[in-house]
Amino acid sequence: MTFTVIARCPTSGRLGIATATRSLAVGARVPHIAPRLGAAAIMAIADPRLGDTALKLLALGYKAPGVIDALVNADPQHEYRQLGVIDADGFAAARTGTHNRDWAGHHVRDGLIALGNVLVGEHVLDAIEAGYAQTPKAAFEERLMQALEAGRDAGGQ
Repeated sequence: MTFTVIARCPTSGRLGIATATRSLAVGARVPHIAPRLGAAAIMAIADPRLGDTALKLLALGYKAPGVIDALVNADPQHEYRQLGVIDADGFAAARTGTHNRDWAGHHVRDGLIALGNVLVGEHVLDAIEAGYAQTPKAAFEERLMQALEAGRDAGGQ
């Protein structure tokens, strides 16, 4: 029911998140971002407190994999969630809980995370990656939107 791209621009170091879903007010639950610090997406049964915690951990110096580990260890419902984090240095980590509805998963690449749940298949994540990469000289915001449009065009949810 949701797919997201999280990225760090290799040229500018800017961070961004773009999400598509059928749920209302997703912007209050999924994206969490702090300039020069990091970006996190909390999905599936999203708990916005986890996003706030992710940003606090990044501020304490945690790298993305450590943030994911800490969130999982502190959350008894972690198997129902999807988490993605990119830190200011471009380290990326993600986790898809075992109780997410099919199809659910994530791809982690250098400075890029594509994740989603209740998708038509993994090829949606492949399309998100390809959409982001298709015009490397385009504005960062455009690349994020191209990623979402490619996910939609691949069948999306």
